[in-house]
Amino acid sequence: MAAGSVSADSIREDGSISLVDQLCAPGLSPEEALEISQMARYTTGLISHLTPKQQGVVVEHLGLGGHEPKTFNQIAEERGQCRQNPSGHFRKVMDELRQVVKA
Repeated sequence: MAAGSVSADSIREDGSISLVDQLCAPGLSPEEALEISQMARYTTGLISHLTPKQQGVVVEHLGLGGHEPKTFNQIAEERGQCRQNPSGHFRKVMDELRQVVKA
C-alpha cells in the first residue's frame, strides 16, 4: 500500500464506519449510512473529553469504532475488576454527556 494510503475497510480515525461498510451495509440507503457515520463522529467528539478509562468503557460497552458491544461483566472480567466499576464509570459518563448535550 502506498504511503498515505488508507484501506477502504479500516475504521476511520474519527470512529465512523469504514467506506466498505458504508457502501455494503445491508438494507441501508446511502443517506442512512451517512447518518450513522455522522452520529459516530458526533459521539466520538462527545467522549473525547473523557479520561482514557472512561472512553474505554464507553467504546467497549456501546461497540463504537467497529468493536462488538460488550456487557459490563465482560469489560470487568477483562480488566480484573468487579462489575460495578465499569458500570459506575458508564453511569457517570452518561450523566456528564447529558449535561454537555443540554448545554
